[in-house]
Amino acid sequence: MKNRDRLLLKTGIIIVLLLSYNIDYVTEKVSYEKKFVSPSTKIELHEIKDGYNKNHLNFLKETAAECTLFLNKNEEFPINNPCSVLLLGYGARKTIKGGTGSGDIASKFSTFEEALENDGFKITTKNWLDKKKYPLLKEHNTVKADIAIYVLSRNSGQGRDREISKGDVLLTDEEINDILFLNKNYKKFILVLNTCGVVDLSPVSKVANILLISQLGSVVGDILGDIILGKSNPSGKLATTWTKIEDYKFIHEFGDNDDTNYKEGVYVGYRLFNSVGVKPLYPFGFGKSFTLFDISKVSLTNEKDEINIKVKVKNIGKFPGKEVIQIYVSPSQNNENKPYQSLVSFKKTPNINPSDEIELDLAFKLKNFARYDTKTASYILDKGNYIIRVGNSSEDTKIYGYIELDEDITTEILKNINSGYSTGFKDFNPKIILKDEIKNVQKIKLTKNDFELKKVDYNYEAHINKDLLKIKDSDLAYLCIGDFSDINEKLSGVSLTAKNVKEIKNYIRMADGPAGLRLTNFLDKSSKAYTTAIPIATALAQTFNTDLLEKIGDLIASEMDIYNIQLWLAPALNIHRNILCGRNFEYFSEDPLISGKMAAALIRGVQSHKNRGATIKHLTANNQETKKFNNNSNMSERTLREIYLKGFQIAIEDSQPSAIMTSYNLLNGIHTSENKDLLINVVRNEWNFKGLIMSDWSISGLNEHGGKYRKQNIFGIIKGGNNIMMPGSDIDYSILIDKLNEKLITREDLLQCSSKVYETINALNK
Repeated sequence: MKNRDRLLLKTGIIIVLLLSYNIDYVTEKVSYEKKFVSPSTKIELHEIKDGYNKNHLNFLKETAAECTLFLNKNEEFPINNPCSVLLLGYGARKTIKGGTGSGDIASKFSTFEEALENDGFKITTKNWLDKKKYPLLKEHNTVKADIAIYVLSRNSGQGRDREISKGDVLLTDEEINDILFLNKNYKKFILVLNTCGVVDLSPVSKVANILLISQLGSVVGDILGDIILGKSNPSGKLATTWTKIEDYKFIHEFGDNDDTNYKEGVYVGYRLFNSVGVKPLYPFGFGKSFTLFDISKVSLTNEKDEINIKVKVKNIGKFPGKEVIQIYVSPSQNNENKPYQSLVSFKKTPNINPSDEIELDLAFKLKNFARYDTKTASYILDKGNYIIRVGNSSEDTKIYGYIELDEDITTEILKNINSGYSTGFKDFNPKIILKDEIKNVQKIKLTKNDFELKKVDYNYEAHINKDLLKIKDSDLAYLCIGDFSDINEKLSGVSLTAKNVKEIKNYIRMADGPAGLRLTNFLDKSSKAYTTAIPIATALAQTFNTDLLEKIGDLIASEMDIYNIQLWLAPALNIHRNILCGRNFEYFSEDPLISGKMAAALIRGVQSHKNRGATIKHLTANNQETKKFNNNSNMSERTLREIYLKGFQIAIEDSQPSAIMTSYNLLNGIHTSENKDLLINVVRNEWNFKGLIMSDWSISGLNEHGGKYRKQNIFGIIKGGNNIMMPGSDIDYSILIDKLNEKLITREDLLQCSSKVYETINALNK
């Protein structure tokens, strides 16, 4: 057998082991003290009895309602006491805590059925739930119960996109019939959505009570009873538009095997619907709770181009609750193809008691929402009026002022990304006409003197650490790929940087999981010690609460302390370009501001702990799972900068994460992991990112799917500005040494990459 064949066989065996390994079980008892605890940790074993830090679970139970919201609501809920419940729907007993793949966390949780019973409710439909094939509701005409609940569940995950079919995006005939039957025959009926993403609810949109509970991880079942009883008040807002499938006719392409053309340009989500005049079923930013709020007394001031907004918010309902204030700006059109409006700022109130009023301060810088002009490689604010809208959803706002510019203003001068590249198409350009009355509202006039012009120095020089100068090339190569020698660590869900360079004592232990720490070894088989599954990212975004997400980041870092995980491979903040993306649940929103701010808050929470870091992913345009290893996301530079890079930029500038993970896909014909313009000119020079850049998990030459484009490989990664290929393999190492011998890779290349790896190791092992 040839050496390369042996390498392929060996790596293949490891991959099979990893893919076939069931994360719900483990055959090896691991010593807590020796295996997982860092010497500096202050958390004791008794704090995680039965696999949980009970404080973490209690915290999530207290705050999870902020992830939830009513799409429809009448006055029948909340109720005073536990009662009899006609509980139906597949998700009642088969409750889904979160999506599959890297977003799946091994964690105990109660189903809705179990949790309601624990809260004192009596389930009257146990026989129905016991049946494997559920009958139509005509069998339940005589069932008596005080309230009725139907749980609609949907799941998705890594590796497979969703479908426009019954049982996925569409409701089945049985679901429609049962839901409408219950709504008609039970005064107190609530439809509970335990879904990973958008479902076309148009056949049941008249149901009086629809609660989007989403997928809340370890506490998914527990929160329902609290909401029904009024112990918790939903205060979330939609971070992605929910509407009927016909409304997505303007989204041109999704799921092609080779090239996915982003012909819609910057018109994504609410930017699209607002601009083409489509009124969604449930718009971006929308959400009802048990109470109502009044927004008044809005005042505007400015310090140069920073606009400061004071808003009075009064609870005019009967229950304590929280509201989300949202600021949108409608830009001057000037025939420059700009969305009707964009979210520029948001803030959640604290809990407000009935009849009480508070004042909120919000702010935004107008320059952050300039139009990118590809011809001049610059951001431009076109002269004209910029209308300021204040409200509690993208469809429910009021104009309180406008900003006047009497000339075009350039705010940034940059370099083109992959200059000269042509997508082969023109971006979608709807005709938008603003007819808003702005005569009797406040005006702020800005001039060129109110803006600072940003110019970028593109002379990036990778630092070479002097500690590595005496290390031989073969060991430098090891530092440029992940450790592939420790099968026990791999089976526990942990990935490592190289451990086999004798001159370097430390390394980084990494764990995946946008919904928490994705580990597969338990501290003790008898107790099955799990990590805590937090709500899916889309649910977290629905909180619109960056303070809360910072606390959840702190929760995650506390478990990183327990397991001595230095680098969390999350959060993920790709855009919800299309509701069919199977991995949308791992991502926050269709809006880059929400995505960036939520990610930054989680990162700040994680990195508030010593020796703990976070990794934003997947840079960039990883917006479908179909043939993702070698699919080309084809888009204009304006679309790339304004939509798909903006969230990453916000997260980096607001929180400086320890690492960035690139995506599998190509971007305009070049793999993101090999794209020097993206990784050096944008990430290093424009965003001033100081941390580690790593690939997504793959092996050069493996996982080929055929088609037009090749898969990413170690050679392109090293030459393109990436620092390390993960998770590492004999094949990657062999290729790297071959390229070094062929003088296609230099010692200087290895030193540049390994220095960043080495410095990150040191930063996380202080």
